[in-house]
Amino acid sequence: MACIWMVAAHTSELDDNWIHAKKFDDYSINQIYTTSLYYTVATITTVGYGDISGTNVWERVIGCFLMMAGVIIFSISSGSITSIINYADESNKQFNYRME
Repeated sequence: MACIWMVAAHTSELDDNWIHAKKFDDYSINQIYTTSLYYTVATITTVGYGDISGTNVWERVIGCFLMMAGVIIFSISSGSITSIINYADESNKQFNYRME
């Protein structure tokens, strides 16, 4: 997803992307990728500090998809953890019942 965020900036016009808006023009490709990864993690984890954001329509659309993916991933993860905990609790109840 960080790569998609980088491509969004490079496919838009030179003066209308998040790289230029935040004055990252002098950054190396590694620094741009790290910044993209930072944005992606902040977006997917629903923290969203707001320091990096889309500056054109294409970047905002991609940002919306990243947010939706973050909510889906978070929901599936929390549901799975809840299911694991619930199953472990049920096993403990059965064990305690047998011991009594």
